[in-house]
Amino acid sequence: MSYLPNGSTLRATFREMPPKRHNLNSEKSELLAHIVETVGCGLVEANRAFGSMRNVKSQVLVFDRVQRVWHGCDWQPSDQEAQKDLESRKFSDMRREIAQIWKAINALRKGRQRKRKQNAEEDQSVSTEPDEETGIEYSDAFIPQINLEEANRIALVAQQNRQKELEAEQKENLRKAMMISH
Repeated sequence: MSYLPNGSTLRATFREMPPKRHNLNSEKSELLAHIVETVGCGLVEANRAFGSMRNVKSQVLVFDRVQRVWHGCDWQPSDQEAQKDLESRKFSDMRREIAQIWKAINALRKGRQRKRKQNAEEDQSVSTEPDEETGIEYSDAFIPQINLEEANRIALVAQQNRQKELEAEQKENLRKAMMISH
């Protein structure tokens, strides 16, 4: 946790930062200029703080791949239409992640099928000696089954839970904004 001279943390200071562009040339980066101005430090310290805040584990600053800008983790657009667009992009990212999970599951299935085929072709005499301690017979060809319907249900529930979390987060941010404006 990085504390600033005024006692606050980088997260508390930059979590609602509006979108800023970053340039590898430090003098041209409006993001680094904003950090220098806010914290009151030099470019080297600002670059170090930026590296810390963009870290995947801390995620104080989030990169928007579509707009190619960095913004605070709790930043919400003031325009309702832009807010819907941001939520839509987050939802699309979740869909992409789920598609990658399905791709991995399908690769595991194909590998399992290949393994079964190899075992069937090799020899039908796979040794099934009982385990000395338990007495249970184990086959070298034992591969756990993946239930497609169960995997689909789990992925759908995870997607619905994430959508509920996003909606709750959006309502909370709206509530905070209403409290601030009054």
